[in-house]
Amino acid sequence: MISLTNTGCGLHRPHLDLVDHPVFQALPRSIQSIAQPHSRLMTIPSGEPLVETGFLSFVLAGVLGLFPHGDRICAATVVAGSVHGWDHALEPDADRPTAKALIDTTFCQVPPLASSMVSAANGSTALSPGSLPDD
Repeated sequence: MISLTNTGCGLHRPHLDLVDHPVFQALPRSIQSIAQPHSRLMTIPSGEPLVETGFLSFVLAGVLGLFPHGDRICAATVVAGSVHGWDHALEPDADRPTAKALIDTTFCQVPPLASSMVSAANGSTALSPGSLPDD
């Protein structure tokens, strides 16, 4: 749920959580109940890479840029409301672009353990958009 946080200087900034993400909200409740307790809210500053890989990252605010082979050219962006990491579930051994925050970015990471639990609950071997059951 979105709430306002007082930063101490009279400004209020929204506090976001996994339940605020539109893709998470579209998941069946059974999947939400598995993923949410294992999620971790993180913020990385502009220019910093997403260090941990293999996670589903639900971007709540900001933008991640994807840089193939660690190049300086951004080939794609992952904007707020999108999810980074589906490619790992679809093709686990493929090369991954480096993901970096283009601006300060807040996201919730769901670890591989929760993804595996979701897959097991789902009867599939990988968490992917096509593997999710209807509610």
